[in-house]
Amino acid sequence: MTLKIITKTIANKLKPILASIISQNQSVFLPGRLISNNSLIAFDIFHYLNQTTSKKGLIGIKTDMAKAYDRIESLFLKATMTTMGFPKLLIYTIIKCISTVTFSLLINGSPSKTFQP
Repeated sequence: MTLKIITKTIANKLKPILASIISQNQSVFLPGRLISNNSLIAFDIFHYLNQTTSKKGLIGIKTDMAKAYDRIESLFLKATMTTMGFPKLLIYTIIKCISTVTFSLLINGSPSKTFQP
C-alpha cells in the first residue's frame, strides 16, 4: 500500500509537465490519449487491406504492442530523467519503486508466491 501512495503522489506532481515531456506520438498517460486508439487504427487498416481490390502490392505487418512501461530498463530511465533535469531525489525514488516492487497473483482465490518482474 505504501508503494501505491508514493507512486500516486509522484504521478500527481508530474501531471502539470507531462504534456511537455511526452511526445505527440505517444498514446497514453495524457487526457484524451488512449492506447485503444492504436487498436482501432490497426483494425481499420487491416479491414481496408482485406477489402481492397488494388493490385499495388499492399502489405500489413502486425507487431507486438507491448506497453512501454512494461519493459523499461532502470538505467535508461535514470539517464533520461537526469538528462531532462529531474531532481536526484525524485529519480532515486522512482528507480527504487520500479526495482523493488513485487507481485502476487490470485489463482482460484488464493495468492501465489510473490515474484519480481
